[in-house]
Amino acid sequence: MKAQLPSGIVTFLFTDIENSTRLWELHPKEMQVANARHNQILRAAIEANHGYVFQVVGDAFYAAFHSAGDAVRAAAKCQLDLNAEEWKNALIKVRMGIHTGEAELEAGNGSYNGFITLSRTQRLMSAGCGGQVLLSFAAQDLIYRDLPRGVTLKDMGTRRLKN
Repeated sequence: MKAQLPSGIVTFLFTDIENSTRLWELHPKEMQVANARHNQILRAAIEANHGYVFQVVGDAFYAAFHSAGDAVRAAAKCQLDLNAEEWKNALIKVRMGIHTGEAELEAGNGSYNGFITLSRTQRLMSAGCGGQVLLSFAAQDLIYRDLPRGVTLKDMGTRRLKN
């Protein structure tokens, strides 16, 4: 039986390799191997933490979770495993954004409707640097008392995102 995919109030984790276009230009052969390994690491960490990868575009992952805690645990696992990897010339650094909000699963195709929630997650992820995981206040409020062992939050201040 297939797991019930999150819908209604959903926590999203969006990721992106920092400077990936440049890495592909400079190290195309190494990036083929590195991107495949990156994909394995992210998919394994997301799925191990009850997440659902609903879209991969290039090197960007879009995943949905029932809980903010699972999303944060997945992001922490991703970053730890990515940092432990030997990347050779194509050093992979991934920025991540986590946001919780309303979104409905589209019938039949596994995608989501929820423009505002999805846009905020995208904007939040885009504001980060490689190696960072940025959380919205909405996600932070849900996870603050249930942080994974070894994970702490640092207030980066209030930032205005695009639009």
